[in-house]
Amino acid sequence: MSLGDEIYEQFKKMLPIEMMVATVQEVDESNFTCTIAEDGEEDAPYYDVRLKPIIESGDNGVIPVPKIGSWVIAAKLGEDRRSIAVIVPGEIDKHIIKTDDVYVEVSDTVKLNGDSFGGVVKWPDAVQQLNILTARVDALYNALQNSSTAAQDGGATYKEAIVTILSAVTQKESFSNLENTKVKHG
Repeated sequence: MSLGDEIYEQFKKMLPIEMMVATVQEVDESNFTCTIAEDGEEDAPYYDVRLKPIIESGDNGVIPVPKIGSWVIAAKLGEDRRSIAVIVPGEIDKHIIKTDDVYVEVSDTVKLNGDSFGGVVKWPDAVQQLNILTARVDALYNALQNSSTAAQDGGATYKEAIVTILSAVTQKESFSNLENTKVKHG
């Protein structure tokens, strides 16, 4: 028996009637609710169980989203049998942190107000690649401005001077690995 199963069995024995240990059957993240069922009562689940007990704050708060199939400790809030909230999730699939202006989702990645803008830029790597690009552009500018010309050679001397100056610039910028895909924003 796993540690989680042992904790589950111990809580099941100790909890008063107002609390229950149940298994998560489904999660509705948009409404911050889930469906749970007690052992042996899978055909009579509790629907619209709140993922956060306090509703006065609206959708704002830190909301742990339990993993489907994991156990939770849920409590009846008040006299209404339908007013049930998850108090302790056994396993967490993700955390949602929501305020009026900010929405953060933390699981195997972190999403800040969505992920439509992709991953966050690794700034030190970006600066390094921009410095390489700047050096190449500066070398090109220098070659064009300072290369000598010769009369009546069709530009061969000018071209040779440019090629000589630019051949010293061997490092090329690479923007291929600048995105941190673990942190996304939108």
